[in-house]
Amino acid sequence: MIKKFIPLIFLLTPLLALAASKPISVEQLSELRSLLNVAKERSNEADRMRKDIEKLSAEIAAINRSKSSINSEITRASEELEKKENFERENPGSLSPEALAMSKSNYNAVVKRRNDAQVKLNRANQTINEINSNLSGIEVEESHAKTAYQARFEQIANQVVNERVNSYKTPTVVTESATVACDSYTVSECKLRAKKEAERKAVEQGSVIVVDSITEISNLKLTKDQTRSEVRGIISQSQVVEQRLVNDDTAAFAKIKATITPGIGDSLYEEIKQSVWGDISAVVGDSKLATRATKSVGFQPVAPESPVEVKRSAPAYVQPVEEPRRQTYTPPPPPPKPNKPAQVIFTPMGM
Repeated sequence: MIKKFIPLIFLLTPLLALAASKPISVEQLSELRSLLNVAKERSNEADRMRKDIEKLSAEIAAINRSKSSINSEITRASEELEKKENFERENPGSLSPEALAMSKSNYNAVVKRRNDAQVKLNRANQTINEINSNLSGIEVEESHAKTAYQARFEQIANQVVNERVNSYKTPTVVTESATVACDSYTVSECKLRAKKEAERKAVEQGSVIVVDSITEISNLKLTKDQTRSEVRGIISQSQVVEQRLVNDDTAAFAKIKATITPGIGDSLYEEIKQSVWGDISAVVGDSKLATRATKSVGFQPVAPESPVEVKRSAPAYVQPVEEPRRQTYTPPPPPPKPNKPAQVIFTPMGM
């Protein structure tokens, strides 16, 4: 059992130098920022159009409510005018010209208000139709711009990740020894067990050295035990330097010299990838578009964001402004004048 894991104590310490340095080249940074700006411009333009549609929709709803109220006023004004006109027809000179003119003026003013509201409604509907038509094209450009940025971001980020991971796989030449008790094993078996134990210790030592260099990764979340299990060394060019029986031939000693190449496990690889993606995102100035981490190993490509769905109404029918028809009021015929009863002349009898 190996008791010395001192380098692992510093495993989860973030390296400030990495945070201060740029993880990508100036050219790549400029390219990503340019693609991101195009995506943001298209997204902002689409958002402005959607807000304009919402504003116009609220305006149309208000106009329709106003028209309903105005139509009620038109009905009342029309009835009032008809009554006065009929009364003046039946009783010429009973109403002053000013009173009749005022009723006509009120009626015409309400009709004008209704016509003005209809003009505003037609204009708002026409504007919404134009915005909807333009928004469809902008949403396509928005989707393409986001996809282009995300694809290039992923390509550059994965390249940095692979370079970072490969830098941690530096082969190390390790010399290690081990002594094991033979017990009931044969001499050849006991020597082989001593060699295997020395190789195991060499792999562990070689891996620990590389694990210590992983302190260059910022924001690691793995525990020490998890990291120890995530780094697996690959042994190559193993050479027995010394091998013999010891302790009165009751144990075997083996000393080897081998080259150890660390291999990083899936969980640690994903942690490295998250760190790199976060560093690049911070430098580029993107807080959400391309840095959506998935739980699967290797960060699956980020799907492009779907454009915000806006409920678009069918092209609105623009209603022409018409003069409303006045209601025709037909007064009932005057009742017939009652006939005067015949005059009865009373003549007293005997006169």
